[in-house]
Amino acid sequence: MLVFDAWGQQALDYVEVAPATASVATPQNLRLGMGLNTTRIISGEYVTLYANLTNVLSTAQRVNASYQWPMRGLTVGIGCYGGEYPFGVAVLEGYYNVQNISAGTPLDLSEPEGTGCPAIPVFSYYVFRPLSDVALATPPSGPTLKLQMNATIAVDGYWTGVAPPVPPGYAAAAFHRFGPGIYTVVAGDEWGNLVLLYFTVG
Repeated sequence: MLVFDAWGQQALDYVEVAPATASVATPQNLRLGMGLNTTRIISGEYVTLYANLTNVLSTAQRVNASYQWPMRGLTVGIGCYGGEYPFGVAVLEGYYNVQNISAGTPLDLSEPEGTGCPAIPVFSYYVFRPLSDVALATPPSGPTLKLQMNATIAVDGYWTGVAPPVPPGYAAAAFHRFGPGIYTVVAGDEWGNLVLLYFTVG
């Protein structure tokens, strides 16, 4: 819990340790949901992030691709995996809300890749099954791809630096445990919708 007073002072109190969830009904008749297994960890422990995108209608529906992400750095995978999904999560150090979240810098939850990742598929639209998080993603040409629109990611820290060979002036890749403080977790989709949750590290 983050508390402010009239003089701009703030205090961080570790009182909430239960799982947390948040969701938003989107204009696309989808529900973007997110959850955390806990809202407080000790440095070195893992926090597990859950996210999903579900059709709220009892009929199948087609949703055109948009690529209007509310912020950069959203993914449902670690490393090169997960970039083809129309939703994702990110973790930011510090407290952010919907008004200033775009100013934050997502932490890199994956070890830097030295060889680069394959090209991310481009889709024209998605057909969601009724009341389901399963969708068929259709590219401009070629076969459709069946996607299960949910993800679970367990993390205990973040990476900085670059993979070898390290160019002059750059730092080598290094892993950092989450340090004490508050962290903002974001789930967002390519239609610009987002939800926020928070966890603290003691």
